[in-house]
Amino acid sequence: MDRINRRTFLEGLGLVGAAALLSGCSTDSKSPAISDGAIGDLRKKLTGRVLTPGDPDYRTTGLPANTRFASTRPAVIAECRSEADVATAVRWALDNGVKPVPRGGGHSYAGMSATEGLLLDLSALNAVEAGASGLAVTGGAAKNSDVFNTLRDGRMALPGGTCLGVGVGGLVLGGGLGFYSRWAGLTADHLRSTRMVTATGEVIEVNASSHPDLFWACRGATGGQFGVHTQFTFELVETPSSVTYFRFEWRGADNATAVLANFDKIMASAPPALNGLVYAEATPVGTDGPRAAIDVVMRGQYMGPRAELEDLVRPVLTAAPATRRPQCRSCRTGRQRRSSSNRPPNCMRGTTSAASQKPLFPTTFGPNR
Repeated sequence: MDRINRRTFLEGLGLVGAAALLSGCSTDSKSPAISDGAIGDLRKKLTGRVLTPGDPDYRTTGLPANTRFASTRPAVIAECRSEADVATAVRWALDNGVKPVPRGGGHSYAGMSATEGLLLDLSALNAVEAGASGLAVTGGAAKNSDVFNTLRDGRMALPGGTCLGVGVGGLVLGGGLGFYSRWAGLTADHLRSTRMVTATGEVIEVNASSHPDLFWACRGATGGQFGVHTQFTFELVETPSSVTYFRFEWRGADNATAVLANFDKIMASAPPALNGLVYAEATPVGTDGPRAAIDVVMRGQYMGPRAELEDLVRPVLTAAPATRRPQCRSCRTGRQRRSSSNRPPNCMRGTTSAASQKPLFPTTFGPNR
C-alpha cells in the first residue's frame, strides 16, 4: 500500500473523516430543545458556571471574537474551569443529544467555535508553564499573548502566530504560520503531545507513542475536529542573540507595484532567517485620485542583526523609498520581552515589538506623515 502524507490525508477526508471520528463535536450547530431539568443537572455537575440566555453574562460570554458569527447564539454555555469540567460537559451533551462546540480564542474564520447547542468556554484553561527542559505546556485556551508573556525574559520561543489575541489551540491544530515559519517551521511541527477529551468524554494523552495516528492527524487538521484539546506540550527553540523586527509603509499604486515585485524577488532567494509579508489595500479616494488611494505595508522579522536585514531589504527600499516613518528594532537580549504590552489583545505581535523612533535609513525616506 502506498504511503500518503498528512496533507493528502486531510485533503481527502476533510470534515467527513473528522465527523466520523468525533460526530459529537460536529460543526452542525442545530440541537434539540434542552429542558430546564437537564440544564439544572449540568449546573450541579460542573465547577464552572452554566449560562443560558436569561443570565446577565450570557451575551458577552457567548460572543465570539469573529463577530461575523455573532448571530449564532448557544442554547447553553459551560464555563469549563478544568479538564474534568470539559469531560463532564461532553458526557452531558452526549446524554442529552446536544452537540458540543469548544471555544478557545474564538477567532475561527469558518465559525467552528460558534453553535446553537452547547458552547464549551475553555478560556479558563490558559495557563502556560516553561522550564529548563526546553518544553512549554499550555492550557487548551492559552493565547499567543499568554505564551509570549511567559517566555519574554529568555531566549527560548515557541514559533507561534502574530496576533496576540488568537488561541494557540486553533493555531497549532491548523498548522500555525507566523514570523518564525521559514526559520523554524510551523507551530504544529513543535507539538510533542496533547491531552484531549473525546466525543464519549474520555480523556486521552495523544503523542507519537500514544494514539500516534491521531497525533499525526491533529497536526494541521484545521482545529478541534477530533476532540476537545485541554493541554498542549511544545518543544521550544532558542532564538539568536539578535532578532530584528521591521515594518515599512508606502502609498500609491506605483509603489505597490514596485514593492510587490521586488519583495517577491527577495523572498525567492532569501535565507530562512527572513520572515515577512507584503500587502496592499484600498483606502478612501481623495483629491489625488484612486491610484493614490492604496496603502502598502511590508513587515516581518529577521532572525539576526539589523545590518544583515538592511542588506536584504535594500532592493525594495531603493525601488520604492518608504513614504512613512519605518519601524525597525533589533532586540539584543530576552527578545520576547518586547512583546509584553498594554495594547489591545488582537493587535499584531510584531507591532507591539517595534517602537523605533529613528528611521532605519535616514537619507532614504521621505517626510513623516
